[in-house]
Formats: sequence, structure tokens, C-alpha cells
Amino acid sequence: MFFLSVASMWIMGAALLVFMAGRTKYTFSFLEFAPMSFFVGMALAVFMMFFYSSIGMRFDLLNFMAIPILLFVVLFSRYAAKPYRVRELMSGKTPVGTLGLPEKLLLGCIVIQVLWVFFQTIPSPIHAHDAVANYALKAKIFFFASGIPSGFFSWGESTVAHPDYPLFLPFVMTWVYVFTGFNDVLVKLIMPLLYAGFIAVFFSMMKKLFNPLYALIGAVI
Repeated sequence: MFFLSVASMWIMGAALLVFMAGRTKYTFSFLEFAPMSFFVGMALAVFMMFFYSSIGMRFDLLNFMAIPILLFVVLFSRYAAKPYRVRELMSGKTPVGTLGLPEKLLLGCIVIQVLWVFFQTIPSPIHAHDAVANYALKAKIFFFASGIPSGFFSWGESTVAHPDYPLFLPFVMTWVYVFTGFNDVLVKLIMPLLYAGFIAVFFSMMKKLFNPLYALIGAVI
């Protein structure tokens, strides 16, 4: 169910990127398109939750799945019979050429960094004070209230710590909670996915300006 929650956001982001690419004639590399779809999809999921809350719709699995399923049907109907359109969309390249020893070492450093973040993130529920106060508690409030509670944005510091803290991550966590049934460990997988996705997008952008070695150095740093 965690991967279904990620896939639902990815589908929404992919649909928007496909639409924008068609309008602007922009071509992606796969390494750019895959994480960007995830990032854009998370933003759309947050927008959906704000909209649902404003019209009184509950945060539940059926409501969350409706739009991703619709967009999946649209994408499938558009590309299933004409797979060459996918190749046109993905005709952008992120060539790395033949990797030398420096590039392989830098790539290994990135893999180690991502694995380090993954294993640092997963073993236990969110328990650090700042993490609980800034986003974890708010995600739990949204999940158990099945929406944004009435008057939430006027609550004082004594009720919800740091009410001015951005709600992007709490809403994304709420999305995952709805799919996983409030799994307080799996929800943290969002963090290493964000980290790995950002590195992939950053490398893709850097590779358009520099050779693979310099792009990898920038990604490692």
C-alpha cells in the first residue's frame, strides 16, 4: 500500500508533465522524468487535500484514488496504442558515456549516501522533538480528523507547535497514512525517496551543462 500511495502521486505528476511537454515540446530523459513526476505529483496531492478539505470531502482512500485512476486511464488510452509517443517524450538523453574510475567512485558515494539515509530513517517511528512538532504531529491530526480540523490555522502554539511551519510534508505523510492505514514506520520512506529523487534531478540538470564527472561531483556535494 505504501508503493501504491507513491504510484498514485507519481501518476498525477506524470500526467501533468506529459501535458506540459506536449505544449512546450520539451523532451525528458528518464532519469529526469521519473523523479520529477513524483515531485509534481506530491504537489498535486497537497493541492487536492486542501481542495477536499475546503469542500468538506473526507481524506479517505476512495477520494484519494479517484483522480489518479482517472489520469491513469487517460494516459493509458493515449499511449497504449501509440507507444512511439512515449519514445518521443523520452527522447531527451542523460548520457554518461563510459564511466572511468573517478565517476564510478562518485557514483558509489551517491549510492552509499542514499543507503545511509534509508537505514537511518527506517528503523523506528518519528521520535525526534523537532520532527514530531514540525510535521509528524500535524500529519497525525489530519489523518485522524480525515481532513483539516476546523480552526486549525488559528490554533495557538500551545496546541500545535510552530503553526507557521510549511504543511507540504505533513500533507504528503497524511496521503501515505491513508493508504497504509497509519503505518508510522513506512511513512518515513518518503524521506529517502525525496532525497534520491532530488539527486537524480540535480544530476540530470547538471549533465546538461557539464560532463558526467562534474555533474557527479555536484550531485555528491
